[in-house]
Amino acid sequence: MSEQQQRHADDPFADIQPLQGKLVPLKTVQEVRAVERTAEAYVAEIDIKSASKAVKLISSKFRQDPSLNLSHLRRLTKAEFLPEHLKNKVKSSSADEVERGDGEEEQQQQEEGEEEEEEEAKSTAPPIPSPQVLYLLIPPPLPPISELQDLLAPFAAITTTTAAAAAAANNDEQQPPTTPRSPIKISQTLIPLDPPTSIAQSLHWSRTYWPTLFNAAAQPATHSPPPTILARVKSSIELRAGIYLALARRVAADAQDSGRGRRVGAVVVDPLVDAGVGLDGFKGVVAVAGDVRFWTAAAAAEKVEEGKEVVQGEACEAGTTTSLNTSQGQKDPTTTTTTPAAASGYYNPDDEAGPPSHAVMRAISLVAYQRRSISTTTTTTGGDSTTTTPTIPASSSSANTPPIPTPTTLEHTILTRPSNPLLSLTQGGYLCTALDLYLTHEPCLCCAMGMLLSRFRSVTFLRRGRNGRVDAALDPERGYGLHWRQELNWRAYGFEFVEEGEEEGEGEVGEKGEELFHA
Repeated sequence: MSEQQQRHADDPFADIQPLQGKLVPLKTVQEVRAVERTAEAYVAEIDIKSASKAVKLISSKFRQDPSLNLSHLRRLTKAEFLPEHLKNKVKSSSADEVERGDGEEEQQQQEEGEEEEEEEAKSTAPPIPSPQVLYLLIPPPLPPISELQDLLAPFAAITTTTAAAAAAANNDEQQPPTTPRSPIKISQTLIPLDPPTSIAQSLHWSRTYWPTLFNAAAQPATHSPPPTILARVKSSIELRAGIYLALARRVAADAQDSGRGRRVGAVVVDPLVDAGVGLDGFKGVVAVAGDVRFWTAAAAAEKVEEGKEVVQGEACEAGTTTSLNTSQGQKDPTTTTTTPAAASGYYNPDDEAGPPSHAVMRAISLVAYQRRSISTTTTTTGGDSTTTTPTIPASSSSANTPPIPTPTTLEHTILTRPSNPLLSLTQGGYLCTALDLYLTHEPCLCCAMGMLLSRFRSVTFLRRGRNGRVDAALDPERGYGLHWRQELNWRAYGFEFVEEGEEEGEGEVGEKGEELFHA
């Protein structure tokens, strides 16, 4: 055993220095790959004085879809704020109506022999005043147009013709200044069903669909984390993220040096306990776990060599350092860092143990084991106080079988601390609810789903941990963005840790000579 290994055996936390860098929140799939959901809607032209009555009448007569939240759309708007395609319809309709109205009056005046008076009136008439109208949005589900026209007929705009305006200017009391109400004008347009995610998108939709409002605070939580909550979570994590990621690296190094797995580590932290800890110390740490995918292979290799039947997941002696090249069915006698993929020249995930042997799933299992194992004792010295101590159950029933393989020194130190902050099941502890997860690598798909099902509050991983990945479970641009998807019933705040000196842009997968694998 080297001097460094001996020092780590005596003090598992020796030589752990915080990583220097910054946290970068992960965007969501909904933010980077927004899908514009649209639906057809009606736009009715109504008299400005009757706008509020028309809105109330429509709301009372036609039930709205409760699943649609259209608060980002203006219910009423003026002509100048209409999108271009609706403006063109309004101009075309107004021109036709004025031409039709003037033609009828001209014919009547010709029959009465008043052509000269009509021409004189036109020459001195002021411009046609714009009708005082607003445009009412009628969202889906849409009623029949005929029914809508009958319902809104009393609220139709009253237009003024050229001749009527001239008569009004000449104080002609015999000529009525307005024409009767025309039928309700109803147009069709598309509306966005989801709120805009930026001011630019809001402006674009206002020009192409319908006047739209942007409100960052109004974003649904299923779309992206509320900004205020995200900022609060980030501030609670960033102070000590460097030290916990450094600890995860130590765990990962132990996993590789022992020959039991790849260089991947996970650290689980209780943020409530962590909040009262200074920059040094690991009191908030609940569990640590390293990758052990080659441990199962090593056990199988020994079984094959001895001619015994291999049972998946069967325990073996701690400290086994060999790894199996299952593509050849033989034990690899080389160094402990040699992987099956390296020995065979290609990566085949079937040559390695499955996701239960990955660091994330092992960390989850260790938390579950502790919750079942913790017993609550009460002392009354100097007042009542309650402490929790992890204990191994007297009976070794399968209900709480100790995790295998045997934990490393560092894993065991965290597992058996007398001041473990976890609540037992009887105290209300449930899965990994409200705990934070720190990883050296972006997790694989199975581990990411296990993280969500375990109800973690947040996940933070090293940006350079994206190098070597086969899949992209949390990457919203190239992968699935599983940490925050609106289709799932649980979401976790996601962060990347960018170390000092590391490029701000994300590294390409597989660069720096790293082998591709599922973390």
